[in-house]
Amino acid sequence: MGLLTIRGVPLLLGDNVSSDIILQARYSLLSDLKEMAKHVLEDLGSEIAQKIQNCSIIVAGKNFGCGTGREASAVALKAAGVKVVLARSFSRIFFRNAINHGIAAIEWDRPDDLLKEGESLEISIMEGIVRVDGQSFQIKKLPPMVMNILNAGGLIEYARKKLGRR
Repeated sequence: MGLLTIRGVPLLLGDNVSSDIILQARYSLLSDLKEMAKHVLEDLGSEIAQKIQNCSIIVAGKNFGCGTGREASAVALKAAGVKVVLARSFSRIFFRNAINHGIAAIEWDRPDDLLKEGESLEISIMEGIVRVDGQSFQIKKLPPMVMNILNAGGLIEYARKKLGRR
């Protein structure tokens, strides 16, 4: 997978985006990941649900992924193409679920007025830097072990690689 640098226009979300808002419980048992991805963030309206389908970056506020600890929320985000979530803070269970499924969950206490809708950014995960409109900002660096899991595509792929199985 190789999560070194990600560029794109992020989906901007606020505080306390719960795992139930990310994916409603009734979709959490779907086995078709493409179908599951269609329902990501649909409670926030059809416009947001459409935007997430073409978005690899989410920038959010505090307590992202709070609520139930359903793994399906992280699975659905990955199925929708999300590679990175930058947030002021994460629910601990969502943080682990995201990493385990190959989504970089990174804390960033950004200035409130920094990002505007439709503005592009670049994230250098290894350096721990976000670049926005010519400015660079520090983000929390992920430990080497977490980077190894992300670069493998998630915890299961990491374990397979370590065990010499494909």
